Amino acid sequence: MYRVLQARGRGLLVLAAAMTLTLSACGGNSSTPTPSPTIAPTPTDDATVTNTPTAATNAGGLSGAGPALANLTSYKFTMTLVGATYPDTLSSLVTDQAAPVAISGTMVLKPAAAAEIVFAPPAPAPALHLTSVDGFDYTSLDVTQGYSKNAQATNDPSASPAATAPPTTSDSVSPAHEFALLTASLKGYDKVGTDNKNGVDADHYQGSDTALAEFGSIAGVKNATSWAADIWVANTDGYPVSVAVVAKAKDGTTVYQISFDLTKVNDPANKVTAPENVTGA
Repeated sequence: MYRVLQARGRGLLVLAAAMTLTLSACGGNSSTPTPSPTIAPTPTDDATVTNTPTAATNAGGLSGAGPALANLTSYKFTMTLVGATYPDTLSSLVTDQAAPVAISGTMVLKPAAAAEIVFAPPAPAPALHLTSVDGFDYTSLDVTQGYSKNAQATNDPSASPAATAPPTTSDSVSPAHEFALLTASLKGYDKVGTDNKNGVDADHYQGSDTALAEFGSIAGVKNATSWAADIWVANTDGYPVSVAVVAKAKDGTTVYQISFDLTKVNDPANKVTAPENVTGA
């Protein structure tokens, strides 16, 4: 129509021709209309991406599991260690480094840190009962005889730069401490599926031979000829639900192990209180 308006001298002839073409196109049999060009839609910022992880709350994956564990309020745990290094207060109880040590208890992280742990080397060594709360450690090798009470070590306020408080005995044998030892080789783990572990949906990761060999070298593990490593990370909250890293010698004996399971995560019933039967208090 723009050309019609510009060509004033031939306006009537052009208009008549345009009407004739329009009527022919509407007839459907005498000519085929020229298809309109397809215009691709302009991408927008809220376009849906279909290959994102299904568990958005676990965006950190395995690399974010350690920080997620520290962000929990509380949990219960069971753990088995072989070939581990223990603080001086516990190492005297472990007469055989190759023997498994069973540890269980309750960890409270917020609003104030506290722990109740049973540290059980193989018999005949006695189990140590340890309660850490309100700045004190309460320990007993026989709870019927009572607990001894000792103040926990604190930071030096006069130090420059400011020193942080040293870990308590319970911190040194907690799942958080043991999981931190594995972080050097987490880059060599692959997600192999999603399982229900300890009552929660969790992503399942397995360590590669290369990563495990690297970890064994860093940890100073000797005589290990085979490794197996499985870690389950909760889809919600992203913490390590279950960990099992085991190294075996050629004869099949376990030379190194870190394994633990978390339950009752953030349960309000997880409470730690100081024991009442304290001697010398």
